[in-house]
Amino acid sequence: MERALPKRSRADTAQSSEGITAQVEVVNTGDRRGQEVVQLYLRDPESRLRRPPQALRDFQKVALDPGASTTVRFALEERDFAAWDDRRGRWIVGSGPYEVRVGASSRDLPLRQAVTIEGPPADQGPVLDRHSTIRQWLEDPQGREVIEPLLTEMTAAMGDEGGGPPGMEEIFGSLPLSTLSALSGGALTESAIEDLVEQVRAAKRASTSGE
Repeated sequence: MERALPKRSRADTAQSSEGITAQVEVVNTGDRRGQEVVQLYLRDPESRLRRPPQALRDFQKVALDPGASTTVRFALEERDFAAWDDRRGRWIVGSGPYEVRVGASSRDLPLRQAVTIEGPPADQGPVLDRHSTIRQWLEDPQGREVIEPLLTEMTAAMGDEGGGPPGMEEIFGSLPLSTLSALSGGALTESAIEDLVEQVRAAKRASTSGE
């Protein structure tokens, strides 16, 4: 059996919600009827999430007479590009390059095609939590809205009424949010920090759902 390079049915860039279709031409070049399982794997070379080097996404079994050929079509949906994000607690699709690999097995994937996928806006950008820096919180619209009143209150208590959040960012911007507990002398508890995290997550959920 011989396989031709996969052909995309759409442009090299696609929205994850649209999915993509890969086509592979398979030809029986032998003198006897033959069978083969054509497998398609997907690789995310730039993933920041924990995922295997390549993942089987679909396969089809074909049987051809000598000299016969057929076109095998694979349809990849949004879920095929998704990976589990522990920090978000859900499946997400990261925007960026992916590689479609086709062959007879995981160790025999000679046919490869690059494609750029654009994931949903809600799946992009940093996730704010207790380990995110104060600067990251202030640079995020929802994060700033949640944390700015607290920073204003803290800087006033520290006798820096003119500094406010900008002053806090300059001095403590590179420190994680969790350090605010120590900076406040214990007035800001760990539980209160978790409440801040939940507030910003709720705000982001509301903004992406159109509430």
